[in-house]
Amino acid sequence: MDGARQVVCEFFEIGCLGSAKVEYFLNVIFGAYGMTSDDFVRVLQEQGVRYVYSHCLFNNEVHIFEQNFPDEHLFKYQEFKARVSDVLGVSLQNIAIVGSAKMGFSLTPGRSYEPFDEDSDLDLIIVCPALFRELWGGYFDYINSFTGRSYSDIAKGVFRHFVSVKAEEVVGDQLQYFQSWIDKVDGLRLQLQLEFKLPMEINYRVYEDWKYVDKYHMSGLSQL
Repeated sequence: MDGARQVVCEFFEIGCLGSAKVEYFLNVIFGAYGMTSDDFVRVLQEQGVRYVYSHCLFNNEVHIFEQNFPDEHLFKYQEFKARVSDVLGVSLQNIAIVGSAKMGFSLTPGRSYEPFDEDSDLDLIIVCPALFRELWGGYFDYINSFTGRSYSDIAKGVFRHFVSVKAEEVVGDQLQYFQSWIDKVDGLRLQLQLEFKLPMEINYRVYEDWKYVDKYHMSGLSQL
C-alpha cells in the first residue's frame, strides 16, 4: 500500500468504519470505481441489507458507464437518464439502472454473483404511477382478448406493483395494446445504443411507487 493510501486508510479506521467500508472508500478515492463482488459480500455481511440498499444499489456509480466512459461516467449516466426522461416523460429522480449493469455482477439469488458481460441485459427501473397504469391497462386488455396468453407471470409482477416490459418481446397480437409504448422506446433504444454504447437489450420495469422498489430489492438482498 502506498503512503497516501495508508494515511487515508488509517484516517477511516480511526473513525471506526468497518473494514469493508474502508476498502470501498479507498477504491473510490484512488480510482477503482464501484465494488467487486467480494467487496459487496463483505459490506452486506458487516453492514446489513438496509445499508447496502441505501448506499450501494441506487448511487450514481454504474458499472456499464464506468466501463464505457471511465473519465466521465457520472456525467454520462446523468445524460442517459435525461434522454430517458425526455422520451418517457418521467423525472430523472425516478429512473435508475439496476442489476448487473449497475453493479458489475448479478444480485439475483442463486446466480453466484455472475459478472456482467456482453450477453447481459440492462435492467432499467422507472417509477411512474401513470405509466404503470398505462402498461397494466395494455396487459389487461390483451389478456382479456381472444388471443391473450396466460397472465401468471404478469400477475406476479403486478402483485408487487410493477410491470416488466421488454420491448423486443412485444410482437404480433400484443402490438395493438402497446403501440404507444413501442413508439416511444424504439427511437430511444437506437439513441441509447449510439450515444452511450449500449447494444444490449433493455428491460424496463415500471413501478407504481418507490416503496415497492424498496420492498422488492430489500427482499432480494435478504436472500443473498
